Amino acid sequence: MKTLHSLLGLTLLFLTLGMAQAQTSILEVVGAEGPRSQRLNMVFLSEGFTQAELDAGKFSTHVDGVLAYLFAQEPWSRYRSYFNVYLIEIASNQSGTDNPYGNPAYTRDTYFSTGFHPQIERLLVLSSAGTSRAYSLLNKHVPEYDIPIVIVNDETYGGSGGPIAVASLDSFGAELVEHEVGHSFAKLADEYDFDTPGYPDGEFPNATRKTVLSQIRWNMWIEPGTPLFTPEYDPLYTNKVGHFEGAHYRSVGYFRPHDAALMRFLGAAPGAVTREAFVLNYYSRVSPVDSHSPVSLKQTVTQRTLLSFSVVPKAPTTGPGLTVSWKVDGVALLGLSNPTFNVPSQNLGEGTHTVTAVITDPTEWVRRDPTGLVEETRTWTLTLSNQGEPPVINDGPASLLVEVGDTASFNVDATAAGPGVLTYQWYKNGKAIANAKTASFSVPSALLSDGAMYTVRVMGDGAFVEASADLVVVDPRVQTLVLAEGKTAALTPIVSGPVQGYQWLRNSTVIGNGTAGFSGLGTAKLNIFPLAVNSHNGTYSVKLTTDAGEETYVTHQLEIFNQPPQLALSAGASLPAGQVAAIYEAEIVALPIPGKPASTYGATGLPPGLKVDAKTGRITGRPTAFKADKAGNVIPYAVTLSAGNGKGTTKVTVNLLISPLPQNTVGTFVAALPRHGLNGGLGGRIDLVTTATGTYSGKVVMGSLTYSFKGLLTSTVGVPQVTGAINLPRAGKPTPASLELSFTLIGPPQLMVGILGANGDGFGFNGWLNPWSKANAADAYDGYYTFQMDLFAPPVGIPAGKVFGSYTVAADGKTLISGRTPDGETFTGASHLGLGGQLMLFSLQKGKPQGSVVGAIRINSQGDQDDANNSMDPQLGQISWWKPESTDPKARVYKDGVGPVDLLITGGRYNPPVSPQVVLNLDPGVSNAVLRFTGASLSGVSNPPGTELDILAGSKAQPSEPLAANTTLTFNPKLGTFTGKFSLLDANPREIAPLQVPRVVTYQGIITKGGSTLYGYGFFLLPDLPSVSLEDTPTTSPIQSGAVNLIKVTDLP
Repeated sequence: MKTLHSLLGLTLLFLTLGMAQAQTSILEVVGAEGPRSQRLNMVFLSEGFTQAELDAGKFSTHVDGVLAYLFAQEPWSRYRSYFNVYLIEIASNQSGTDNPYGNPAYTRDTYFSTGFHPQIERLLVLSSAGTSRAYSLLNKHVPEYDIPIVIVNDETYGGSGGPIAVASLDSFGAELVEHEVGHSFAKLADEYDFDTPGYPDGEFPNATRKTVLSQIRWNMWIEPGTPLFTPEYDPLYTNKVGHFEGAHYRSVGYFRPHDAALMRFLGAAPGAVTREAFVLNYYSRVSPVDSHSPVSLKQTVTQRTLLSFSVVPKAPTTGPGLTVSWKVDGVALLGLSNPTFNVPSQNLGEGTHTVTAVITDPTEWVRRDPTGLVEETRTWTLTLSNQGEPPVINDGPASLLVEVGDTASFNVDATAAGPGVLTYQWYKNGKAIANAKTASFSVPSALLSDGAMYTVRVMGDGAFVEASADLVVVDPRVQTLVLAEGKTAALTPIVSGPVQGYQWLRNSTVIGNGTAGFSGLGTAKLNIFPLAVNSHNGTYSVKLTTDAGEETYVTHQLEIFNQPPQLALSAGASLPAGQVAAIYEAEIVALPIPGKPASTYGATGLPPGLKVDAKTGRITGRPTAFKADKAGNVIPYAVTLSAGNGKGTTKVTVNLLISPLPQNTVGTFVAALPRHGLNGGLGGRIDLVTTATGTYSGKVVMGSLTYSFKGLLTSTVGVPQVTGAINLPRAGKPTPASLELSFTLIGPPQLMVGILGANGDGFGFNGWLNPWSKANAADAYDGYYTFQMDLFAPPVGIPAGKVFGSYTVAADGKTLISGRTPDGETFTGASHLGLGGQLMLFSLQKGKPQGSVVGAIRINSQGDQDDANNSMDPQLGQISWWKPESTDPKARVYKDGVGPVDLLITGGRYNPPVSPQVVLNLDPGVSNAVLRFTGASLSGVSNPPGTELDILAGSKAQPSEPLAANTTLTFNPKLGTFTGKFSLLDANPREIAPLQVPRVVTYQGIITKGGSTLYGYGFFLLPDLPSVSLEDTPTTSPIQSGAVNLIKVTDLP
C-alpha cells in the first residue's frame, strides 16, 4: 500500500495512474481444456513487470514454474483437465513493487499499485484502485474467471489471499500461490497459532471453535479413538485428521484438522480436510457434466421410435473416472452404467415419463458434501403419444403437376388398426398446415411458393402412419430475352417443387445431346453460346419429368440482335389518350424484324405520374397533371419514345393528350353519416378534399371517434365522375375489422355518394361539393337564418319543447349551425352550403353517455337572388335527435332518454325589425302578442304563466296585466332570440316540508319564419312537484320540457 507524504507525491500518483491506465493488455492462452463455461478458469496477471521484462518472458516463465508445481500437488494433479489457464500481460512503468521494509525502502510506479502492508511485513496487497483495474482486465479478457492471481515482480517473500490472490517471485513463489489460493478460492483459514489480538472470529472448513465431536465440520474424517484436543507432534496423529488446538491466529480456543498441513506450513501436503475443500470448490463452480443429449430436457414423441439419451461426464486426469447410472420414472436401472441409454419408445408407453442420468465423482477425497456437489443429475421429461399399432394406408395421395392459379387436391384412404377413429394432419415440407385435418387437402389457387412435398399423417389407436406426394407448380408465362449476337443466354423455367428431369426444345424440336452451342440440356438451366440470329432465335420449351408425369411448357422467347430496332409509330402520331387519376397503359412497339429486336425502351416528356418500363416498353401509371395553353385549352404532351439494343437506338416524338378530372369533382365535399351500430347510433360526418392531381384526404367522424385518411382518386376517360376507396384501421382488443370507405363524386350535380361499413355491415351516405368562392359567391343564400324543429309524432314522455337554432351562410358557403334541444343541451356544427342549398349538421351533446343531433337540412332559395325570401324545406326524416338513457344517478332531465326521434324543421332568413317596428314586424303597442306555455307539468298550477304581451318601442316587452307568475320576457331583436322567467308556488303533494313548493322557471326561444309570418318557438324546463309514489323532493324530482310559443294577436285563430 502506498503512503503519500506531500502534494508533489499526490500529483505524481495521479500522473503515474494515468500513464498506467494507458497501457495495452495482452491475453495469452496457456492451456485450454474446454469451453470457459465448462471449466475452471485460472488467470494470472502481471504486476511490476516492465515491457522489456514481459518481452523477455520473465513473467510467463515464472507462471510456468508455478503451474508445474501446483498441478503436481493433490488435488490439483487429479483434476488438471478441469482447468483452463490464461495470462494477462500488462506492463508497468517500473519494475517491482512498493516495499517499506527494503534497505533502503523503495516505491515503484506499477499498474496495480501493489505494495507490502506498512504494518504487516509479509502481507503483499493490491491497492483499491489496483483491485478495480484488475477486475476491469479480467472482465475484458476472461469474464468467466474463477481463480485470479496477481504475480508481483519482487523477490521479497510475500502474498495475500483476498478475492484476488497475490504472490511475489520469492523462491517459494509457487508454494505461496498454492497457499493464497487456499484463501481466495477455497475460503480456507490460516492455521497459524500465534496470537493476533483483534483478528475477527469465524467458522471455516479448516478452523473451528467447536469442541463437541458432532459439531465439528470434519468429524467424519476423525477416526474413532482419536482424542479431541489431539496432541501436537505426536507420531500417532501426525498424518491423521484430528482436533489440534491452535489456528486462525490464536494459540488456544481455535482448532485445526491437521497437525502440520498446507495452511500452516508452506509446501506441506494439504491434508484430507483442506483437499476436500478444494474439490468441493471445484464442483461448486463447474458441473461434473460437460454435455448431454438430447439438449432439450423436454421431449415430445409422437410416434414409435428408438429413444437415445447420453451424457458426457468430465474426465479427471488421474484417479477414478466419474460414474453414470440411470433411472426411468425414478426407478434405478441396475447394472446400467454406460453414458448412453437407449430404449424403444413403446416400451415406456403412452403418457409422461422421466429418464434420469446420475453422474457422480466417486472420489475418496470427499466425505462431507452437504449440498451434493460431486453428484449431478440430468432428467428428461418425455410426453409420449401414438405408441399403439399404426393405421394402414390403402391409397395414398398422388403427386401433382399444376400451373399457377390451378387447384391442387390431395386425398388419402386409410383403415384403422383397431376400433378407434382416424384423424388426419397434413404437412408441407414437414411443417404442419393449419386446419388441414381431414382425409383431403386442397390448394385452391396454386402459387410458386406452394411447390413442395406434402405429407399426410393418419392417426388412430395411439399410433400414426404417413404418406407423401409431390406438388410441382409451373408459371406458364413466357419470358422474353433480347441478347446480342455472340453473347450467352441462360434459360431457366419458372417452376417450384420436386422435379426429376428436364428436356429442352427449340421451336418444338428436341435439342439433341451434343448440339453445338448448347449446354445443360438435362438440367434446369440451359446455356447457349455463342448466340447467332439464325441458329438460336426462336421459342424454347422444357419437358418436365415429375412423380406426377411429364409435361412440356413454353418458357422463353429468345430474340437476338445484330442491328438497331425500328419503331412502329411515326413522328406526330398519338399515343392513347388519358385522364388525371385514370389508370393508363400503352406500349412502345418495335417492328418484328429478325435481327432488330429492342432490348431497352425509353420515353421522355411523359406527364407526371406515368413511367416507362425499360425492359418491356410498357407505359403505365396514373397521370397527376394535364397540360394547357395560355388560354386554358387542354393540349397534348410531346413525348419522345425510344427503342434500343446494343447496336443503336431509334427515337420518335409523338403526342399524348391527358384530360383534367371531370368538372365539379375537385374541391371540398361534406356529408352527414346516419345513425348505425358502427358509430354507436350517434351518426357522424365525412369531410373530403380532392385535388386536381388526383389525390384526396379527409376525416371520418363516427360518433366520438375520428379517422383520418388519404389516397388516390380513380377516374375513367370520358366518364363525368371519380371514385375512391380506402380501409380505415380501428383500435381495440381484439382488433376489430377495418372500416371500408368507398365513394363516388358525380360531376354534373356536384354530389358525393358512398358506402361505409365493416365485415359486410354498413350504410350509405350522400354529400355535396362546396361550389362557392370569391369568384362564385353564394349570393342567393348568404345571410342569417333562424329555425325551429318539431319532434315528429313524439311518444308519451318525450319533451313538448321545441328545438331551435340559427346559422349564418357566408359568401363562400361556409356555415356554422348552433342551437339547443328541448332538454337544454346545446348543439353546434360546421358545414358548407351545397349548390341546392344543402347543409349538414352533426353535433355530439353533453351527457353520460353523449347524445347527438345529426342530419341534413335544405334552404329553399325561392328561385331568385333575394335571400331575404329564403325558407327551410321541412323534409321529414332528414335530421334526428337522440338523448341516450343516462348513467348519471343524479340526472333529472329525461334520465330514461329520448329517441332517436325525427325532427321536422321550419324557418328561414331572419331580418331584424326596422324601427319603428319591433320584433315579429309589429308596430309598438299594447296587447299585440300572446305568450303561451304548454306541456311539462304545467297543467293545474296555481299561477299560470301565459299572458298577453305589450311589445313596446325598442322591442321592450311586458305582460299586458300583472301576473302572479311574475312572467318576464327579453328580446334580442338583432338575432331574433328571446328569454324570460316565471315563478310558480304550489302545494306539496306529499304534505311535508316545504308545504308550498316554489319553482322559478327559465324559458328561451327564437323567432323564425312559419310560412308567411313570424312566430316565436322555444322551451322551458320545469321540475315536477314531489311525487307520493316516487317519494322524491323538490331537488330530486324529474324535470320536464314544455313548449313556449310567441304569437301575434292578429295571427290568433
